[in-house]
Amino acid sequence: MTKTSLFVPAIGPVLGRYWKHQKSWKDHDLKWFSDKSFFKHPISLVSSYFEVNREPEYRKTIQYPEKSILISDSGGFQVASFRRRGIPCKITPVDILRWQERNADIGMNLDIPLDQYSSFGFQTCLDQSIENFQIFQDNRQNYNFKLYNILHGRNPGEIKIWFEAARKFCFDGWAIGVKGLPYQHIYAYMWLHEHDALNLHDNCHIFGVGGLHNMISLAMLSKYFDTNLTFDSSSWAMGSRTRRFYFPNDCRFYTEFRRNSTTNLLDVPCKCPVCQNVTIQDYYIQSNGIIPLLLSLHNLYQYIEINSMINIFVQDNDAFESFIKSRNEELLIQNIQKMFESYERGGCRLVENKHKDLVNPPLKSDIADKNLFRYI
Repeated sequence: MTKTSLFVPAIGPVLGRYWKHQKSWKDHDLKWFSDKSFFKHPISLVSSYFEVNREPEYRKTIQYPEKSILISDSGGFQVASFRRRGIPCKITPVDILRWQERNADIGMNLDIPLDQYSSFGFQTCLDQSIENFQIFQDNRQNYNFKLYNILHGRNPGEIKIWFEAARKFCFDGWAIGVKGLPYQHIYAYMWLHEHDALNLHDNCHIFGVGGLHNMISLAMLSKYFDTNLTFDSSSWAMGSRTRRFYFPNDCRFYTEFRRNSTTNLLDVPCKCPVCQNVTIQDYYIQSNGIIPLLLSLHNLYQYIEINSMINIFVQDNDAFESFIKSRNEELLIQNIQKMFESYERGGCRLVENKHKDLVNPPLKSDIADKNLFRYI
């Protein structure tokens, strides 16, 4: 069976509230997993941070099907973001683990993520993450759902240090939280593969990577290592925030249906399942809170279709080359192919040495605050 990289829509709190109140549009709900949805998609991701206290039985509340996959992010990003602003965290790692065990098919350990320009110290984030991973391992009760280890690092050096600290845990797969260019995600997976990371094959998720570049690179990664991957993004939800409307079969170019927009279309330029039930006049309505969500669902459909198309094209070299040329992404795949060639010849060491500009970007200062992530 052909391996693929599967796009996972990240559920935001606004959309979740509409689901709980069972809002609809012309006999369609605003989900992608029910019989009344505009279209169906078999997988989703939700941050447990927002739902631990709000919806203990989240899966039942939103009527999420047993046969669909629900991934639960631990909420480490939210913990870090709120702590940066001085907002205390009143949720413990065990609270998050218990919520995941009740609701999720795949759960993520509570990591403290780095970003490309982190003001948090690397060692601080690593130490707190490892402490949380130990709590998850010691307190786990449900072994019928998968619990993933986490790999972070902003460069090869940090990836190696993080991996050596995290590899001792016996979890069911890996999630890669490396931020930056697609090449860094590929290098991180190469490192896990080369060092026999436990349960990596067919059990790997890439955090927060949307857009055409990442869809292309992850489809190539999936094919090269003959493995299934998942990756999530919330970029499609920009319809809710800015009334963004991605052009059909694209996830780069868009227009916006704002109040003061200069766009003055006479008809909806799309025949997706959402747009077939919406008029151009509907999209311009500013007072109905459902309209931005319809724009987001239109965007989500484009993301799903484009990613599916890329995974089909990547299986045939000629078709894939034609597609890449049509999107002006020749340099991207040339660089990735060179990384694969180097990996075959000399593993991660040769990739790191020959493609330092791709996998080892410069960092800003690394300032530690050891008390930043303590729990109340």
